[in-house]
Amino acid sequence: MNSNSTELRARVALGDYCFTDCKAYCCRKGYIDLTPKEYELIFKIDKKNKPKEKISAFLGDSCPALSTDFKCNIRNDPLHPKTCKEYPIFIRGKKVILSGNCLAVINNKFYPFISEWLSQDFEIIISNSREGNNLK
Repeated sequence: MNSNSTELRARVALGDYCFTDCKAYCCRKGYIDLTPKEYELIFKIDKKNKPKEKISAFLGDSCPALSTDFKCNIRNDPLHPKTCKEYPIFIRGKKVILSGNCLAVINNKFYPFISEWLSQDFEIIISNSREGNNLK
């Protein structure tokens, strides 16, 4: 097995947990790094008022793209933020970085997958940062 297979299986295995148990906590609390186009998509602002460079946005009560049933309204959009696509698993070279803010990580739901990554000689890092794009 390779890291991509392990990552995909981890994401599939945790899909129900994200909706039923944690109710998309990652989309309801905290900050997210966004490009100007991602910011425009999420916050539905006009182009002349969007930021010119990458920014960190405070989500407040929840992401504006999150529906009341905890599903992302822009998930299939090509501009869906990279951080959102990858969260809570960020693979950078031979490092698997898991967000320490994710309830699945906190509740040790990744244990079987961590074992696989370790057997593939990956370093496992639990980060307190949600901004995986900035992790190296």
